[in-house]
Amino acid sequence: EVCHRLRQDKITHHIPIILLTAKDAPQEKIEGLYLGADDYITKPFEAEELFARIEAVLRRMNSVEEIERDRARAINEIKQIIQKGLIIPYFQPIFYLQPRRLLGLEVLSRPPVKGHFNNTEILFDTALYLGMILDLEMACHKKALLELGEEAKRNLIFFNTSPYIIQDSKFKDFSSFYRNYTKPDMIVFELTERTEIKDFDNFCRRLKFFQDAGFKISIDDLGSGYASLNSIVEIKPNFIKI
Repeated sequence: EVCHRLRQDKITHHIPIILLTAKDAPQEKIEGLYLGADDYITKPFEAEELFARIEAVLRRMNSVEEIERDRARAINEIKQIIQKGLIIPYFQPIFYLQPRRLLGLEVLSRPPVKGHFNNTEILFDTALYLGMILDLEMACHKKALLELGEEAKRNLIFFNTSPYIIQDSKFKDFSSFYRNYTKPDMIVFELTERTEIKDFDNFCRRLKFFQDAGFKISIDDLGSGYASLNSIVEIKPNFIKI
């Protein structure tokens, strides 16, 4: 929480942060870096390593002015991607095995070929860091539904959806957006369990709003992160990807 608040504050957002912790699980490291840390060191460690990492982080920081330029450039590029619909959707078919037929299409969103963000993970991580993840994900959903057209009404459409989005109170306002393209029961929000859900009760309440409206839920990467059998029972997903 401290890390997140420092990053959100205009006065302190440029200060480099190193997390020093005994938590060495890959998911913990990912979460720490998502929330704005510049480096992550696990115990035990040598003092020389700590000093070396501090120097490396300071070298990367260079100056406040350069950070501000990078930040402004990133914000502007993500805004352009959102406003001009530059995201590139790809559609991965999902099949029933018996009888073999198409179940639906998973939407894979990729950044434009030309630009600073030539990697999907970097684009979405940066948008999360800058507080632009909701707008970016909705731009991805809109572009995919536009390209699918009538196809969206015939097949289930799986959207990779960050739990951060579900927990965003503004996301409820978009529930009617999908009806412009298809029925809610043709939309599947695919949640990765690699992101830890801090307030699980609130998350389930937000999720139930969409489930009651007819949207379907899928859990992705089961067994690779935080989801427990209890949490899956609470969520009541329509699909599970193992």
